[in-house]
Amino acid sequence: MSEQNLVKIDGSPALTPRDEIAAHLGRLRLHYPMREMSEEHVRLVMEDYLDDLEQFRPELIEMALRHYRRTPGTKWFPTVGEIMACLRPLTTRVYSDGRGGHPPRVPLSKSFDRRIAEVIPRIAKP
Repeated sequence: MSEQNLVKIDGSPALTPRDEIAAHLGRLRLHYPMREMSEEHVRLVMEDYLDDLEQFRPELIEMALRHYRRTPGTKWFPTVGEIMACLRPLTTRVYSDGRGGHPPRVPLSKSFDRRIAEVIPRIAKP
């Protein structure tokens, strides 16, 4: 079954991973409006973000964006590099040798670490 034909158990259409990522980015845009860009420019930039981020699981992107949004001093919509910096400790833990991975390369809050510890076992399985 192709990704375009995915359906949920109840028969409603399921989102593809790319659609889920787009939804997470769109939600973040509500917090950080891109007023200097036309809607067409925003659409093109979001397509680039999707191309760069679709290698990651939507759940990890959601966690990284939530962390970015809750980090004091974040006034602007993040660059792809900033999102990837938030993803780095998550992907290191998910794809590590099973002993917890390397220490995070960006500072994370204790509550964020606890949330990761709860979620990683569920999403680390292929």
